[in-house]
Amino acid sequence: MLPEIAAARRILVVTKFRFLGDTIVATPFLKCLYEACPQAKIDLLSGPSVQLVLENLPFVSEVIAFGPGQTSRLRDNLIMRKRLHLRGYNCAFVLNRSLHSAALIRGAHIPFRVGFNTEHRGPFLNLRVPYDKNLSERACLQSILDASGL
Repeated sequence: MLPEIAAARRILVVTKFRFLGDTIVATPFLKCLYEACPQAKIDLLSGPSVQLVLENLPFVSEVIAFGPGQTSRLRDNLIMRKRLHLRGYNCAFVLNRSLHSAALIRGAHIPFRVGFNTEHRGPFLNLRVPYDKNLSERACLQSILDASGL
């Protein structure tokens, strides 16, 4: 396991804000992360609908609902960046492939950021994982675990 992940006490996992199915597919990823990092508090940042469905997962400490664009997208993003920064996350896994999510996490000053190297997100990530569109989403998430040494 990479030392930045092994030492992490607070980990944030970001999934798609608008697609519940992609977050449900990520539950094996969350469980594996929990088993590999039992010392860490693992939070999930996803859309508002996810909070109702996954709030009682034993391997997620908190589900943080975020739906950018509900009022002012810029204002919502600035508020969420500050909120995440104040929580003191050591590491973030950005499982979706949007530039927006990677920029949000970088703006929250989370020191170690892992995600797919797509959508011009490379400069926002410390560990850039290739994305193979020919693989299933679950297999792609496994590639992030593999690259992280989990």
